Amino acid sequence: MTTLPQNAGSSEHTLQDIQPAGEGPADWGVALICTAGLTVCMIYLYSLGPLIIPISQDLGWTRGQTSAGLTMVSVISVIAAPFVGYNIDRFGSRRIAIVGCILFCTGITSLSQVGSLYAWFGVWGLVAAGSVLMKPTVWMSAVAQRFSRRRGLAMGVALSGTGISAALAPVIAGMLEERFDWRTAFLGLGIGSACLLLPLLVLFFKDPVARNQDAGAQTEIAPVAGVSIADGFRSATFARLAIAGFCVNFTVIGLVVHFVPLLTSYDFTAAHAAKLASIIGVSTILARLVIGTLIDRFPAKLVAVTGFLLPMLACVLLLLFDGSQVMAVVIAMLIGASLGAEVDIIAYLSSHHFGMRNFGTLFGTITGAISLGIGLGPTAAGVTFDYFESYRPIFFGMLPLIILAVILIATLGPYPDHSEGSSP
Repeated sequence: MTTLPQNAGSSEHTLQDIQPAGEGPADWGVALICTAGLTVCMIYLYSLGPLIIPISQDLGWTRGQTSAGLTMVSVISVIAAPFVGYNIDRFGSRRIAIVGCILFCTGITSLSQVGSLYAWFGVWGLVAAGSVLMKPTVWMSAVAQRFSRRRGLAMGVALSGTGISAALAPVIAGMLEERFDWRTAFLGLGIGSACLLLPLLVLFFKDPVARNQDAGAQTEIAPVAGVSIADGFRSATFARLAIAGFCVNFTVIGLVVHFVPLLTSYDFTAAHAAKLASIIGVSTILARLVIGTLIDRFPAKLVAVTGFLLPMLACVLLLLFDGSQVMAVVIAMLIGASLGAEVDIIAYLSSHHFGMRNFGTLFGTITGAISLGIGLGPTAAGVTFDYFESYRPIFFGMLPLIILAVILIATLGPYPDHSEGSSP
């Protein structure tokens, strides 16, 4: 593996030149706002499952066409994520998150008005523009700036928002669709998300300000160590993390989005299937907190390998699925636990392998690969069902992807030595 050299220090401080300090109540408050941000930014993904069949039936589309909006989000994320990460490194998370929230919630609300496939993809483009400005890079950068000793737990707390979204979004979407229609579901999710998150961002989500002795600060803050952007991109570690992130999220998100349609093909009602899908969210929340604690105490690579094996087990059980409710609950728990492992571990490993100086750019680019998996997984699952009238072939295809991800993470080298500068 290529050794990551340390970036030379710079005389200029950016908003990222902040050492994690006391990890006090204010820092945990920011982590909780990041939890709310990640809850909102994932609703497009977790709410679509209960709505795929109603939308397809109402507008005469295939499941693959209905799911393809997620691919648009992923493609735009791949292109834009590195630039968003670069600007987070230079300007902080606050302004980017506020603009992203406005665009994203407007897009989700606008999905309620589409009537053609062209309009569907057009509005998903707006959702994608907002989504890329609210990706985990925004929230993980804000957390990593403030935490060192308990960084894993803090990231787990923030990323538990994805579990909250996985637990609530399908239930809310399914309830609104059952009581009204799928258009009302998108309308309620978009407006409700804006009312929840935007005030928190405007009033309380602040970036730390770099201060130095020349500015008259009482405490001198040394620059944060880390690799250069070029060295990070050239490293084998970057490629391993990006590919592993793609493989795991292709699998896990494909399972999440099509979990409700899968259950309905076994004579579960849509409402019952949505309630079972909420188990995924509850399991995700618990897994985020457990894994966040574990990676602060044990080698993160070992925790990652264990966590990445969970979706493999879920795929095996899905291949054996007989329609029983007990097995459906077990599969939902495994999928949720898998969701609790992917981004947390990739973010944690990135922060320690690359350092914090260019964390936004490097992890942001990895997030682009993750987003590609998020978009392609559900679309591939939908197209597979359209062609074979079964999800079984996609489950077989997911197994080697998980094996590859496990190998890539298991063969990561040790963390680079950043001791000459400020340690991340």
